[in-house]
Amino acid sequence: MKKLLVLSSLVLTLTANSQILGAGGVNGAISNLVGQIDESSNYFSLGEISIELGGVYVQKTGEGGVLLDVAKWDVGIQGLGLGAQFVDSASQPAAEFGYLAYRKTLGNSAVWGFAGMGYNEIDKQLMGVIGLGLEHRSSKHISEFTKIGYAIQAKRTGDNSRGLVVGAGVQYNF
Repeated sequence: MKKLLVLSSLVLTLTANSQILGAGGVNGAISNLVGQIDESSNYFSLGEISIELGGVYVQKTGEGGVLLDVAKWDVGIQGLGLGAQFVDSASQPAAEFGYLAYRKTLGNSAVWGFAGMGYNEIDKQLMGVIGLGLEHRSSKHISEFTKIGYAIQAKRTGDNSRGLVVGAGVQYNF
């Protein structure tokens, strides 16, 4: 009886999802959403420089802190960026690193991924960094952003902490 209930629940859920998403399924729903984005009021400019200031949570220390980021976009290829980021935990400098990023704009929003290398001030060793960010332009010069990054480094004996950093703040673009 339990198997029959689980199976009928699954069938009902799949039927409801297919009706909501329509004939194109998930890909069709995503295409419809992207197709409705208004590109006529795009506030992004080619070759712009962005400066971000925000708050962060540094998992390594378990504390909040400050994030400062400077990036130059459309370096050689549209959407390609070079940047540097500085992260302070509440009690000490946490890290600084340079990165290469790719940004995809959708109307007045953008998503970007980044990867780079730098120095972990807490562990006093080199690290690699990967991450993702989201941005929304409220004007040609002002954006709100959120990002998540993860430091990759050699693990020390007995060190179980991680290198996750989550932040959000305001960005100025010129």
